[in-house]
Amino acid sequence: AKLWDTIEGLTLDHGGSIAHHHGVGLFRNPWIRRELGAGLDLLQTIKDALDPGNLLNPGKLGLRPAEGAVDIRNG
Repeated sequence: AKLWDTIEGLTLDHGGSIAHHHGVGLFRNPWIRRELGAGLDLLQTIKDALDPGNLLNPGKLGLRPAEGAVDIRNG
């Protein structure tokens, strides 16, 4: 976990993107806000408008997880 945190942090420090052809998914959620900043809030607003029940891919791309979801990495 420490290695991933170091790699993702260095990538962002040097202007890189944490996502590539595999996308962000769930694994890279801890770093997505740092990369997108206020853009993540905009994405959440758009998703809320299009998917008010949060049924489509909840928790992906750093967006709001499903109600009651448990983050297995953090207990």
